[in-house]
Amino acid sequence: MKMLEIGIPAEIHSWLGQFKSAPLEEAYRETYLDRDRLQAIIIVGLLLIFNLLFISSDKELLGNEQPIYHIILAVRLFLTLFNLFYFYLLLQFKEPKQFDRVTFLALISTCSAILYIDSTRPPTFFFHLLIDITIIFSIYIFFPTQLILQIITATYFSLGVCFILLTRKNIPHVAEQCIWSALLFANFFWVFG
Repeated sequence: MKMLEIGIPAEIHSWLGQFKSAPLEEAYRETYLDRDRLQAIIIVGLLLIFNLLFISSDKELLGNEQPIYHIILAVRLFLTLFNLFYFYLLLQFKEPKQFDRVTFLALISTCSAILYIDSTRPPTFFFHLLIDITIIFSIYIFFPTQLILQIITATYFSLGVCFILLTRKNIPHVAEQCIWSALLFANFFWVFG
């Protein structure tokens, strides 16, 4: 059955992003699994590149002689190895449900590592929070998984960012307003998507 013959838009709940028919959703997901897999690999590949590029900023902010720098370096190395393993798993799975599960696990693990790294930043440094908002948009826009899994991951990450933002005392008021506004917009973006 070709996907063009199904009439997909009428078969999707408006705000849930789920199909009314489970077999229809399964057929759709199986048809686009290879494309979704490639999209996830490209996004995680870019994340890996940025993860490695930020090692130099860790060194600048913390100095390579502090123990926390070595812990962060280990976290970045773990994140790199974990995401390489995620690549391997993506190539092994043949079913969309397996893809969703491993993608959800990879997103939660990656977000946890990023939040840990963010929490080690000096109190006067807040620019990483803007990058975090970009990550939230990326979870909604670029990760081809079920909407509910995107919402759970983005909410978890957003709560971590909120906690970090609330613990920072020296953020300029204008910057803080911009970050809160962007954070709210990023999380309500999926409603309009």
